[in-house]
Amino acid sequence: MTDQADQGLIDKINAAHRTVEHSEVQGNYKMEAFKIVLTSLLPGAVSSVAGPKSHAPATQKNQPSEQIDAGDWQTLIASKLHIESEDVVKIYHMDGQDSLRLSLKNYPKAQSAATQDIAALISAGRQAARLDDASTNIKFIREESEYYGRLNKPNFTSYLKKMMPDFRLDGKELKVTAHGFDVAGEVAKKYLKNWDEGKEVKQEQR
Repeated sequence: MTDQADQGLIDKINAAHRTVEHSEVQGNYKMEAFKIVLTSLLPGAVSSVAGPKSHAPATQKNQPSEQIDAGDWQTLIASKLHIESEDVVKIYHMDGQDSLRLSLKNYPKAQSAATQDIAALISAGRQAARLDDASTNIKFIREESEYYGRLNKPNFTSYLKKMMPDFRLDGKELKVTAHGFDVAGEVAKKYLKNWDEGKEVKQEQR
């Protein structure tokens, strides 16, 4: 017969599994997502859970030299954006070891608002996860905006400039300030609220 302590552990494991399944994280990243969620529910209890091995990506100009351990990016983003670790996988997924992508669809119809939300989430997410050092190349923002049909090429840069001073545009680089991370956190919480209310559709994986 299962005692109360064992049942509590089983309930938390099942809750972690449901969260990962609901997020629709694909392939090897399911194990990493499960590890992060379970760690948040049972701190220190899943150190033996092995994550997927990743191939080292080509070096990028704005990529820091310190290698991030598999799975750490969710915890780092959660800390900077002041959200729960298990919620990170509702907003982001990794397409390769250093390519952080968004997993949302219900962006504002206005290209300016959508671009600024995407810019806040991508730049803050990449810098929080230490995929970028001090700033993020705006090509990553442009790619996400184009993918979701929100890219306005003539006005793209002007949309980013309007995010100052919380996000500082310098040439082709966007730097997130301390307050900018708070702003990005509020953007993230807006989409998480939509998710909880059933307004956010299934995540996309690329």
